[in-house]
Amino acid sequence: MRHPNLTARMAVVGSILFALYAVAAVVAMGAFSVPLWLVLVGSVLFVGVQYKVGKWAAIRSVGAEDMPEEQYPEIHRQVEALSEEMGIDKPRLMIARMGVPNAFAVGRKGAGTVVVSRELLATLDAGEVEGVLAHELAHIANRDVVMMV
Repeated sequence: MRHPNLTARMAVVGSILFALYAVAAVVAMGAFSVPLWLVLVGSVLFVGVQYKVGKWAAIRSVGAEDMPEEQYPEIHRQVEALSEEMGIDKPRLMIARMGVPNAFAVGRKGAGTVVVSRELLATLDAGEVEGVLAHELAHIANRDVVMMV
């Protein structure tokens, strides 16, 4: 379910962030005599690297591993059903020991990954886990992760 005016609000927030980065770039150009072309190339490279490496870095930072379907068949079934209902491809499922009950989504539609902590699975019942999974899948469906980059 999309919230009304979400796209417009995200555009406003994105514009404000762009303006902040633009001001920082202009200050850097003036303070360090950096040419505009170098700032533009650096910005494009920074965003590109962040987009490509961000997913890998987030997964690696928690030591996540693939979640075997044989060991977690119910979770895979829940994600399959929720993904179909939301109209997205089933994301890759991973599991990690994070020290606290937690879950997060990275990637985008067609290339998403959901990471769930072992602590979350030990703490919540099946219905609560399904709610958490639906929440994380909604991030992928709404492209929240891409917008955060």
